[in-house]
Parts: sequence; structure tokens; C-alpha cells
Amino acid sequence: MPPLPQGQVFKATYSGVPVYECLIKDVAVMRRRSDAWLNATQLLKVVGLDKSQRTRVLEKEIQKGVHEKVQGGYGKYQGTWIPMDVALALADHYNIRDLLEPITSFDPSRGSPPPAPKHAVASSGRVKKGEDIVEPARASSEESSVAVGGDEYARSEGSMSPSPSDVSSTSRTPSPIAPEMAQDSYPRYDAPPGAYMMARNGASPYPYRDYGHGTYEDDPQARYAEIILDYFISETTTIPPLLVNPPPDFDPNMSIDEDEHSALHWACAMGRIRVVKLLLSAGADVFRVNANGQTALMRAAMFSNNYDLRKFPELFELLHRSILNIDRNDRTVFHHVVDLALSRGKPHAARYYLETMINRLSEYGEQLADILNFQDDEGESALTMAARARSKRLVKLLLEHGADPKIRNKEGRNTEDYIVEDERFRASPSRAPAPESAPLAGRPHTSEAGQRAAGRSVALMSTLLHDLADSYDTELAVLDKKLSHAQSLLLQIQGEITDSGRTEASLAADSKNAQDGASRVAQLQKIFDHVTQARDADASVRDWESVRERIANTQQKQEPGDAQQHLLAPAQDGEAQRLHAEAVALKAQYDALKSEYATEVREQGTGHTMSTYRRLIAAGCGGIATEEVDAVVSVLSELLDQQGEAREVADRATEDIEMEDKLDTGADTASQPVAASGTGAPQ
Repeated sequence: MPPLPQGQVFKATYSGVPVYECLIKDVAVMRRRSDAWLNATQLLKVVGLDKSQRTRVLEKEIQKGVHEKVQGGYGKYQGTWIPMDVALALADHYNIRDLLEPITSFDPSRGSPPPAPKHAVASSGRVKKGEDIVEPARASSEESSVAVGGDEYARSEGSMSPSPSDVSSTSRTPSPIAPEMAQDSYPRYDAPPGAYMMARNGASPYPYRDYGHGTYEDDPQARYAEIILDYFISETTTIPPLLVNPPPDFDPNMSIDEDEHSALHWACAMGRIRVVKLLLSAGADVFRVNANGQTALMRAAMFSNNYDLRKFPELFELLHRSILNIDRNDRTVFHHVVDLALSRGKPHAARYYLETMINRLSEYGEQLADILNFQDDEGESALTMAARARSKRLVKLLLEHGADPKIRNKEGRNTEDYIVEDERFRASPSRAPAPESAPLAGRPHTSEAGQRAAGRSVALMSTLLHDLADSYDTELAVLDKKLSHAQSLLLQIQGEITDSGRTEASLAADSKNAQDGASRVAQLQKIFDHVTQARDADASVRDWESVRERIANTQQKQEPGDAQQHLLAPAQDGEAQRLHAEAVALKAQYDALKSEYATEVREQGTGHTMSTYRRLIAAGCGGIATEEVDAVVSVLSELLDQQGEAREVADRATEDIEMEDKLDTGADTASQPVAASGTGAPQ
């Protein structure tokens, strides 16, 4: 059959997906009719990169952005699909945009291209001589319409906006794989064109490993490998007896394809739990890696089959010992799970896997955080990849379990940078327009299958949008409740602050009143002491007058000689000196009290203070009535007037004492007694 003409666009359908196809440099380059996405793997083949180079570019450049991995179905359709604008940027980078012009600038509105001729299927290495090569039947594009509603919703899950789905074993989220396409979702590991269709038609599913004639007799492991691989890529559900009762020479860790995958890698990726258990019982190693350093657990996390079958928790219990392994690019299983979220239609599966692993390892908080924060050879952590995927749920889940948002990749960007960029994008007034070559959304479907698919899509989208609205309403109600609680708490705190201020002011006023009262009491006590001292001084003066009168009376009654003897008596002399000293002290004390009393009287006011003075004076005068104080005041004034008289009495007493001293001196020198008269001086 002649090859396709170079540069001419054809239409074809592979694995039920309609595409436009163009042969460029002997490479069939495809563009999907539904969304104008191109196959990046085919573009890199046009560039001339070998398989290892293509893998490196896809992993480090293409798969970090929006993309979709297809590893099931017809061989040519497999690969990594990217949007038109990303494909054009890739073409500019490798200078192949001019070569891609026929397929990138093709406008389907100008006319439908001719259908592509049928392609020959690569033959098996074990095809017998004379046996006809089986060709896959190519379905028409009209009969192979695929529903896109669920896929479009799954793609929207990649946004930073929350999803209404709570992914769990009973998740309401529909499987991102249509039921009729579920078998095609199994990993193909770069199987050659026609491998899957050959398995359906009874031919060998293992055409790319030709062991040659007589290989089975020489190497039984090759026969075991082909039997196992035939089982995995076929639709049969019957487990080969080789796995149920393995022979003694069976090696469960042998490679069964060119990428050095073991049977355990395939079984885990496809969600065949029973086969996994049989292989582990036969001695399969959970730490066995493929050519890229990936464990079976990593391969299981790279595809959505375990999500569709809800088998990942059981599988993780069998493989969790390899959780610390890293692959050739220093990626952990968490990197691969988040990378799955970057694939179109796979964010639900990624969240399901991530929740399962984190919940299982949540009791190991510090160790889990170390794994989550591990960076690959590009400096990417699981959190930065989730932020770049715009998945709020994955970001939140990782942050809740110790992921560090400050970690920067080799581009110098961290999680916060990607979140801010996404928020700016969402806040922009307009989004980028769809490619001009994309078909109109409202284009009617003419086929019955297309109409059924469109009807299911509309109903599904309506249900999902309602669920999304309910989720937003629920979240908003929770936030409103939290806000109301915070406001009531704020009002309560403000009320307590006001009450505390009032209490403080009241206590301050009481303290001031107490200080004022204490000051008044001290002043009154001082005045009372002064009055008491004045009364005592007056009594002392009266006592002195009485003593003086007694002395005078005694002197008048005695004879001059007796008087002289009396004056010379030691007892009388000592008594006079004592009285003189007391008189001097009382005079000084009285003068001081009088001065202090006058000062206090001048400093005190009238009114309440005067009434207080009256009470104090009444108490000092023997408890007389307060009303009688005014009458007593005159008496007290007279006592004050008698100060001069008391002073004169004290002076006379002093003179008497001096006279007695002189008489005593004269008695020692005179030969005869000298007569004295009254109070006169000696002659």
C-alpha cells in the first residue's frame, strides 16, 4: 500500500478519537479534531530526537505544563498531547514551524480533507510463514464520537478553584475514563502501532521482541515473558496458569518489555490486585525498578486504573515499603501522583492516590514532611508541582501535612509564586481565545451516537455544575458562620474591656477618697494632741502657782532663822531646783504648742473643719456637749491670756531660787546671822 503523501492533510479515527493527520519527514503528525491539540511526541520525532532524548524533553519541559498522556489504544495515537499554542511554541524552539504549517494552519471550515488510507500493522516476530497479517478495522469518525463532558469537567479540576467532589472510595465523581474506553486506559509503554488491535484479533501482542526461531526451547523465560505480556495487553480476564502455579524456573522479577518493566509493574499499573498478590507470593520484589528507576508503586500512581477500580488503598498496603524510593530523576511517588494531576482528566485520581498515601502515613508526621519536601533534579517538590497544576485541593492537602511553600525550584519560583500567578490569571477580565481552527461549541451532532454522547455530556455537566454551586454555598455558609462567631466574640471582648475601665475608675475614686479621709484623720489627730498638750500645760501652771503660794505661806509663818534654815535645807533646795526646771520646760513647751496651735488654726478653714474642731475640743474638755464649746472657748482664751502671768510667776520663782543661792553663800562667810525681811535682799 503506498505511503501517505508528504504535507497532505487527511482525516482519520484512532481508538475512537477523530484526528487530522499529515505526514511530515516520514512522521505521521496528528491534530485532534475536537480541540486542535497536537501530539508532542510526534513533533519531537520530526525534530529528529531519539527515544531517550524525547523522554527527557517530555518529562522536563512538556509535562510540566498542560498536557494529556495517552498510553492506550492504537499505537499512532499514543503519546503526550498538548494545546495548539504550546505546540507552536515548541515548534519555534526547534525551528520546525514551517514544516508543521500544513497541519497547524489547516482550516476545516474550508472543506473536509480526504480520509487517510489504511495503515499496515507491524507483524509479530512469531508470525508463521504464509499466515496473513491481520489489519485493524478502522471505525468511521461518525460512529466513534467520544463524550467530552466528563473529560472537560475533569480538566476543570486542575484549576485552583475547589471541586465539589470529595474523592474517596465512594466518590460521586465519575470516572474520567468512559466505560467503553476503560480497557484502552491501561499503560502501553510505547507499544508499537497495532499491538493492541493485534491482540484483539488473535495475533501476537508482542511484536517488538523477536526471540527468533527456537527461542522458547533455549530460553523459557522468554516464553514466560510473552505469556504474561499477552495477558496484560489483551482483554482476557483469565489469569494465566503460569502466575497461579508458577514453575520452579519462573523468575517473577524478569523484564517483560524493552523498558525493563516486570510483571509486577504491569499488574500494579493496571490495578490487577489478584495478580499482584500472586506475584508477591512468587517472590516479586517491590523495590524492583524499570529502566527509569521507577518502582511498581510509582507506575501504579502514574495511571488512573487503580482509581477507576478503587483498589489503590489495598495496593498501597502491599507496596508501601517502597515509599522512600526515588527514580532516575530523583522523583518520589508523590511527584508522580501530582504529575498525574497535570494530565487532562486525571486530577480526581491524583487526589484519590494522594489522600490514600497521606492518611496511611499521617502518624509519621516528620518523616512524611521530609518525603513531601524532597526535590527532584529540577528542584521541584510535590507542592510546587501541585501549585503549578492549579489544584487547590492538592495544595491544601500537602500544606496540612508539612509541605513547605517556601521551597524554590531551579527556576527560582515557589508555591506562592504559582498561586499568585493563578489568581492574577483568574482575575483578568478576559481569557485567551480558543484557536481559530477549533470547531464551534454549538455545532449540531448528526449521528445517533454523537447525540447520545452530547446528551450525556450536557446532563453530566449540569449535575457537576450544580454540585459545584452547592459546594460553594456550603463553604460560604461555613465562612459566614465563622465570621458571625468572630464578630460576637469581638463584641464580648469589647464589653469586657468597657466594664474593666469602669471598675478601674471606681477603684481609683475610692482610693482617692480613702487617701483624703486618712489625711483629714491625721490632721484632726494632730490638733487633738495640741489641745491636750495645751490643757496639760495649763494644769502645770496652776500646780506651780499652788506650790508657790504654799512656799510663800510657809515663809510668812516661820521666823527669820527658821526661814534661813528652811532655805538652807538640802531637801528644800532640791525641790526648788526641780520645780524651776519643770517651769522652764513647761514654758518652752507651752510656747511651742501655742505657736503650732496658732499655725494650725490659720491653716484650717471653716464649716466642716470648725465642727470637727468643736468635737475635738469637747472631747478634750471632759466630754462636754458640742453646743457648749463656744462658751468654753472664752475660758480657753483667758487661759491663753494668762500666759504672761505664768511667765511672771516663773520669773519670780527664778529670782527666789537665786536669792536662796545667795543666802546660802552668805551663811558660809558671815560671823553673825544677818537678818532678812520678807522678800527683801540681804543688807
